[in-house]
Amino acid sequence: MSVNCYADTNERSEEPNEIQKTAFKRFMAEKETLMSETEKILSDFFKPDDSFNMSDVISILSIDINRDGKCGLFTVFNRQYLFDFDLDELGIEHGQEFGVSLFPEMKLLRSFDEYNTYFKSTEQ
Repeated sequence: MSVNCYADTNERSEEPNEIQKTAFKRFMAEKETLMSETEKILSDFFKPDDSFNMSDVISILSIDINRDGKCGLFTVFNRQYLFDFDLDELGIEHGQEFGVSLFPEMKLLRSFDEYNTYFKSTEQ
């Protein structure tokens, strides 16, 4: 999985704090490894057949770093692949939006709500 990124804040947000800046630097330094590990987690979870490449199936909507330094990918399941996987059976709520926490721990977050709850401790 390849990804290009840049730093941005939402309208309500303060300037990035030192923890966020450090987390962003970590993400940029480890980006290739994090994307490779993310692709493995997604492949292990979705178990696509050989005709699918997870980087085609999933689109990254945002890379979020909250004020505590948690970093995650908010993703969407590309529409053309929605019927190739049983997302309800896999527990992906609402059919396509979910996330992956990159650090402090790497794990799948199966819905928009789960993603928001994970990052909710402070504003992103």
